[in-house]
Amino acid sequence: MDNPLDVDNELQRISNEIQFLMDASEGSSFKATPEHRTRFKELKERIALGAQMGTITGEKRELTDSEEFIYQPALQNALSKFNIASNAAPSRWFETLYDVKCSIETMLIRNTP
Repeated sequence: MDNPLDVDNELQRISNEIQFLMDASEGSSFKATPEHRTRFKELKERIALGAQMGTITGEKRELTDSEEFIYQPALQNALSKFNIASNAAPSRWFETLYDVKCSIETMLIRNTP
């Protein structure tokens, strides 16, 4: 059973989290709070898990077509662009998050259910 709507919803949730962090990190006066740093780290971990496992739930099982052809490739590409450490200076977040968001949104467009 395929799950294109579930894949779309999960990619949208990830995109929304990226946008939240981009909005927060925009500007030279941004000071990352512990919450920002936690969310940044969790985002990177979530993307890494999805890239590795390929499932929207993170569990090990056979991938659906949408996970195999949309979700996992989107997160693998996004992870390759997430080229800063989770503890990187917040001044470096915006550009990386922008590249990651573009990867996710490109696949969202391809997955139009």
